[in-house]
Amino acid sequence: MTCRHRRGLAWSCLLAGCGVLGPSGNESTAGLRLTIETRGLATDKSYFVPDGYRITVDGEHIEWQALSGTGATTVMTPEGAFLVVLPTGSHELELVGVPPLCQVEGPNPWVIEVFEGAATQEINGVRWVERNDFEKAIDCAFVLRGQEIAFSGADRFGGVAIFLMGEDGSEVVGLDLAALLPPAERAWQGPTAPDWSPDGSQIVFSHPSTGGGRRTPEADIYVLDLSSAATVTRLTQSGGSEPVWSPDGTRIAFSSYRGGDWEVYVMDSDGSGPINITNNPARDVEPTWAPDGGRIAFTSHRDGVAEPGLEVTTNSEVYVMDADGSNPVNLTHSDAQGADRDDHPSWSPDGSLIAFISGRDVIPPHNWALYVMEPDGSNPVNLANDQFVIARPAWSPTGTRIVVVSGESTLDIRDIDGSNLVRLTTGLHPGTDPGELGRVNAPSWRSVN
Repeated sequence: MTCRHRRGLAWSCLLAGCGVLGPSGNESTAGLRLTIETRGLATDKSYFVPDGYRITVDGEHIEWQALSGTGATTVMTPEGAFLVVLPTGSHELELVGVPPLCQVEGPNPWVIEVFEGAATQEINGVRWVERNDFEKAIDCAFVLRGQEIAFSGADRFGGVAIFLMGEDGSEVVGLDLAALLPPAERAWQGPTAPDWSPDGSQIVFSHPSTGGGRRTPEADIYVLDLSSAATVTRLTQSGGSEPVWSPDGTRIAFSSYRGGDWEVYVMDSDGSGPINITNNPARDVEPTWAPDGGRIAFTSHRDGVAEPGLEVTTNSEVYVMDADGSNPVNLTHSDAQGADRDDHPSWSPDGSLIAFISGRDVIPPHNWALYVMEPDGSNPVNLANDQFVIARPAWSPTGTRIVVVSGESTLDIRDIDGSNLVRLTTGLHPGTDPGELGRVNAPSWRSVN
């Protein structure tokens, strides 16, 4: 049998005999329920692995039975509890597959006593005894581990969450942000577009309350404070996506549809004083700060050609402007339309380069590749003509490597000369490997050791 864990929920499991023998000569059986609760902000990566935690009874794994057909000894309740039967008497239980960041509360393995008695509950012919209700807790502590990468990704249940992992792709941890949000503000699609604060103690993110992705008119901006007890605070009430901290941590730039078209805004880090700094009827999105805080690069469609039926023009360009919105300058000047876009700018830590995604000069079958250019738009260099790159480059704190979202929806990292490509996650959809995450997006690299 498999006991599964899903973030923010406690799963109840009732263990079936399935060949497990009770004490010698004891052939009586009784139902029992074991409820496993996972606590803490940092959930573990098992919730997007189909099996999750596993339980052994008397040293033997209990395999799950089919939940169909009459006379089944294992059924699932509408609340997700599993009803099963064990021989009466003493049994040793053990939770296995618990990740390093999580710790089972109390002894593991531990001994339970399954008692006979009148069954007080029954579903689909399977009964259990109220006296045989057991509980076990798993505490998953949150530990900041240095230069780690935050990103959004899909779990195996189809929802979206924010994950953290080591810069080598190790120790993937999901953040149980839903537990910190009011019930009315929890959304299945979950939080996206995380960005680390300069001091590494906070993560600002976008949360679509009605579904959608990292940029949706219904999203708002929240901040997760990790400096002490984890708290989540909502910063906007009128819509906001793609938030990024200013280098000094006092302001946040973001995109918003609040005025009827997409514009870049800047607000104080507490959400006060939002100002539209682009004020252009074309779509302006994807802001990124210069390291000195004096300028903001962003993506604009203002130079494209409008097509009937489309909300935006077919061409995007990378612009730079002063932090107050003045002096906007087109850096990319691409004349091509459609796939030959220039977007997703990301300023290097030393301010000498801007990484971006472009469709110029790529070799089929790749549509877009990773480029870098100087802050005035000169000397664009293709770093990844061997790779289909689709979204948001993020620089390492040293400025020597870049992580991107590939066309296969994976996180890939390479040196800034284009060499040493390493895939950190695998798969379009999550699978049985703990490293498989679906639809990853929006990486951000923590700059504090």
